[in-house]
Amino acid sequence: MNEGTPAVRTHDAIRQLQDGLWKLDAEISAEQGVQSGALVSSVLSFALGDMRGQIITELVKEDKAVLTGPEVLRRWREHVGEIPGAKQVGILRCAWSRVAVQRSRFS
Repeated sequence: MNEGTPAVRTHDAIRQLQDGLWKLDAEISAEQGVQSGALVSSVLSFALGDMRGQIITELVKEDKAVLTGPEVLRRWREHVGEIPGAKQVGILRCAWSRVAVQRSRFS
């Protein structure tokens, strides 16, 4: 976010990113015929001061994955949309391993 941005706007942006991820999980879960959890195992989100935030997501293990990493990123971005006032939004990586971790931050 830009210098002088109230912390509440940063928190709103973090919520928007997190909501987009949960919406994607709900969509994929419905496609797979389950209530939830077909994509996301857990989410940790937090603010880093008034202008930055980070989201760390554990995705389902690779052997249960129904989407490729690039497809998760693409669809997550679609669900998030534009974040008003964001200076930079970056989804940094999506790796499938024993524990897949997705990080997203903005500043």
